Amino acid sequence: MANLELSGFIRAGGDGCGCAGAGGGTEQLGLLCGSGTYQSIIDTPTPIRLLTTGSVGDEFVDVDMLAGFTSIEFLYLKSNAPVAIRIGAAAAALTSSVLVSPVVFSGGEVFDVTIDGTLVSTTFLAGGLTLAAIANLINASAAGLGLPTPRVAVSGSSLVISGVETRYDAISGEGAVVIGSGTANTLLGYSTAQAAYAAGEDVTFSGSAMFEFQRYPNAPARIQASGQASVTILAAGRTSP
Repeated sequence: MANLELSGFIRAGGDGCGCAGAGGGTEQLGLLCGSGTYQSIIDTPTPIRLLTTGSVGDEFVDVDMLAGFTSIEFLYLKSNAPVAIRIGAAAAALTSSVLVSPVVFSGGEVFDVTIDGTLVSTTFLAGGLTLAAIANLINASAAGLGLPTPRVAVSGSSLVISGVETRYDAISGEGAVVIGSGTANTLLGYSTAQAAYAAGEDVTFSGSAMFEFQRYPNAPARIQASGQASVTILAAGRTSP
């Protein structure tokens, strides 16, 4: 176990301060219970360089030093330029019902699924196919449209269709996996309009940001970042299930 303590003050004052009292206010800094005990704490001895393409928010990348956390319960960041972080970054994933392999097709059945705003359509020939073969066919259709693959995997006796984007955008459809009205839906354990959505939420800051999240299991497991800045990071939480 590791301990984290937050102490000090934040003060406001000056002619433009609308604080109670004599034109100023002081707040003592501290964690919820004064000091926190965490399974693991990690920090950057020197600022690390964040460099993503485009404007802030255009591209998000994983922060390597946070990859070992299964639950990020405290996060402090300081940057020398605007940075966006994506809290609870998680792509949409849609799991089918339990299937019996091989799945037998009469021929001509169509499976339509929209992944991050791109419609992926797969037509099956007559015959029996294992779940792995079905996943390969849908992945081939996705690859032909330029989507990173694999987008479909086999988990036990089910298919799992996952997106790439880690935040849902209702306008573009990015961050969603939505089943269409294809004739292969029942055979593949899905239903028309069944959907899953990415879970990430974005916050943009410039300078300092500090978050004391809920404890496990309600804390975020993955945080991504976007921007061009030198960033100092301190994080605490769990690094094992």
